[in-house]
This record gives sequence, C-alpha cells and structure tokens, in this order.
Amino acid sequence: MRKIHKFLSVILAIMIVISIIPITVSAVSPTSGTCGDNLIWNYDSSTYTLIISGTGAMYDYKSNNRPWEDYEDIIKEVIISDGATSIGAYAFYSCGKVASIIIPESIMTIGAYAFRGCYDVANIKIPNGVTIIGDATFSWCESLTQIIIPDSVTTIGENAFSYCENLESITIPNCVTKIGDEAFFSCKNLTQIIIPDHVSSIGDDVFNCCDNLTDIIVDKNNQYYSSDEYGVLFNKDKTILIKCPEGNTETIYTIPDSVLTIEAWAFRYCSNLEQVIIPDSVTTIGENAFYLCDNLKDVKIGNGVTDISDWVFSECDNLVTVTIPDSVTRIGNYAFYWCDNITNVIFGKNVTSIGLAAFNECTNIKDVYYSGTAEQWNEISIEDGNEPMFDATIHYNYVKPFTGIKDNHFYKDNIMQKAYQLVEFEGDFYFIGDRHEIIKNKTTYLNEARINGLTYADGTPMTAGYYEFDADGKMVMREGIVGNHIYEN
Repeated sequence: MRKIHKFLSVILAIMIVISIIPITVSAVSPTSGTCGDNLIWNYDSSTYTLIISGTGAMYDYKSNNRPWEDYEDIIKEVIISDGATSIGAYAFYSCGKVASIIIPESIMTIGAYAFRGCYDVANIKIPNGVTIIGDATFSWCESLTQIIIPDSVTTIGENAFSYCENLESITIPNCVTKIGDEAFFSCKNLTQIIIPDHVSSIGDDVFNCCDNLTDIIVDKNNQYYSSDEYGVLFNKDKTILIKCPEGNTETIYTIPDSVLTIEAWAFRYCSNLEQVIIPDSVTTIGENAFYLCDNLKDVKIGNGVTDISDWVFSECDNLVTVTIPDSVTRIGNYAFYWCDNITNVIFGKNVTSIGLAAFNECTNIKDVYYSGTAEQWNEISIEDGNEPMFDATIHYNYVKPFTGIKDNHFYKDNIMQKAYQLVEFEGDFYFIGDRHEIIKNKTTYLNEARINGLTYADGTPMTAGYYEFDADGKMVMREGIVGNHIYEN
C-alpha cells in the first residue's frame, strides 16, 4: 500500500510541474511588446510571422537581448510596416529560418549585424533611403543569390556581405565611396565586381576567398583605383597591386614594372596561376601574398625585394625551384611551408635570417645553391623547423648562369645566341638581327636600308618582318626578310 501511495505522489508531482510549464514559458516568452518609442512587435505562432508596426526608429540590440529572441529558430517571415524608419542593430541576428523579409521604403537606417545569420533568405530589397549598410549587416545570409544596393548608399561596412556564399550578382552604385574590410569575404559564387568611379576607400581582404571571381573592373574615371586587362585590382598609378581575383584564368602573369608593393593575400588561392614574374621595381611582398597557389610552378622574384614575408608562398605545393635574389636579407616564418615539391633552392649571399619553419615539410629539397662561402652560410640565423635545409646538399660559391642582354648580344645560360633568332626573356620577345640589333616584342622592324624598293605583289612597300606562333608555340615567319630571303604568308 505504501508503494502505491508513493507512486501516486510522484505522478501528482509530475502533473503539477507540467501544469506550471506553460505559465512559466508564457511569462518568459511574451508574444508582443515594444521595440521602439513608437514601435510594437507581435509574433503570430500560427504563421510563424513577426510583425513590426508603428512609426519611428527601432531600438538597437545586442546578440542576446532582442525581445523576440526565444522565437529566433522558428520565425519564418518578418514584416516591417510602413512608418518604421530604422532597423536596429542585431534586430534579426541568427534568425536562421526566416525566408521572407519585407522592408518598407520608410526605412532609412539598417543597423550592424541586423540580418547576420538569416541563412534561408534568398532575396532582400534595400529601400532607396538607406545610406549606410552597416558592419556584418547581411553576413552569413547563405541563401542570398542577388541583391541590388540603391543609389542612396554611400558606405558598405566591414563584413557587410561576408560568407554570402550563394551571392551571384551585386551592383555597387555610383554613390558608394567606401567599401569596408572583408565586405565580400567568402562570396564564393561572385564572378565579377565593378568598382564605380566614386569609390575612394577599399578595405583589407575585401575579395578574399571569392573562389569564382574572375574580374575586378574599375571605372576608368575612378581617381583612386584601377584595374588591368586581366581584372587585377591596383591603386590608381599601379604602384600597389591589391588583388588578383582568385578565379582568374591566366596561367602566366607578369606584374607591371610600375608596381612597388604586392599587398598581403594579393594572389591567395589563384589556383590557375602557374608562373608569376615579379619585376625589379617590387620592393615589398605582403604576408600570404601567394598562399595556396597550388599550381604555381615558377616564381621569378625581382632584385628589388629585400624581405620574403611570413607565409608568402606557403602551401604552393607545385613549386619546384625557388630562386631568391641577392637583394633578399630575410626569409620570413613559414614562407615556403608545405611546398613539398621544391627540389632546389638558390640563395643569394645577403640572406641573414631564415624564419621559423620557413621550409617546414619541404621534404623533397635535395640541393641548396648558395652564392656565399661555407663560413657565411654558418653565420645565417636559421630558426627551428627548417630540417629539410640541413638534410640537403649545400653548394657554396654558386654563380647563377646569366640569361639576358649584354653588349648587344642575347645570352642564355652564359651562351651567346646566334643571329636571326626570336628569343623570350622575362615575358618579352626579342629579335636578334644579323648586326645583333635588338628589337623588342613580336613585331620586328628590320633595317629599312636593306629593303628599300621591295614591295608585295600589290605594290605595298615591305618595311617590316612579322612573326607569329603556331599551335606548338614555334615561331613562324609570316612577312619580311630573313637571310636574304623574302617571306610572305
């Protein structure tokens, strides 16, 4: 009998607790209230809709004090009535099930983080009166595919659209003057960005991790930024290379001679890039500049660079040979980390320090060619994590073979090349004539004194020799004179 009474007592206690729970939830989770001096909110549980009505500005919130926070995982639609003038900071933060948001034209301000983490929203129309898109306002809106920014907007804040991984199209209006740090970070489906003429400030890492971005196009009237025919972003006078889009299809890229600085992350994950030529004008290469360029096989570093920055070529796992010019004095931490196909490293004698794990996991290094003596090598400060360097064979007093132009002759690996040759050197083509004249680029104008009076069949004077390349990359003479023979087609 006592057991029966005890069992009934337990059942009664459970029933009392159950009867209390709805009262407790109701008290903790109201379905309406104020959200501005003249704004009220109502949550309709039958339709999973949050309705904001009234006039004026909405209160700003933090990530954990919004009045409808207990419904953030079940709200499917947000309707803001005409008359509201602002959407507060963090207003709909992490409302991950919201698929529809109606924003009236009366809205003038949208606060920071307002829609961050609204994963299911596919389309948002920003009203014409909004002037600032705040920090992280639409970040992590993973289903967002298209957004039109109205002409009224002048500022796009930091992380404004970061991690909008399905965003395919975005139009930046002419009134925008500032784009904040990481504004489009990890927008993996963006293919093209057009920077209008009034933009005067572009933050750091704005287009990083945009895997399919092929072109960054700057309006030619912009006074602060420019782009080249490959869609690479520069400052106006092209002294700073800011960003090569990661989806760029070029396999060989020659950095213009005007460039002094390659910014951090500039070529990050340009997976199509196989060769890059860095001119002597470049003095600074930023951290992680070529990080994860996993098809990069050949890098020619110009003689102006003095410092190989941290992580600069890290995880370029197709690099085979690295030539570090005499100008370099420091190789930074993790500079060539996990470049596990490098077999040869060529050092100038001015290197004084090799940073932490600079060549860590470069397990295939077999030979190190050093232009200094054994004594000078032993004076280099080499930090931990560079075991592959010590396991390699070190060749001291190395003299690099000369390839280039000297005394009106072209040399390749110290060997003077013969006359009547078209040769390639550092991205340019040179014709070496019978008098050893050097004429740059594909079209080669010969000495006119030698061809006076010669014409084509139609009477056109023959004044130039022109070369093209066949499908195998072989030079083919099309028109002109070589070796006292006339070529036409």
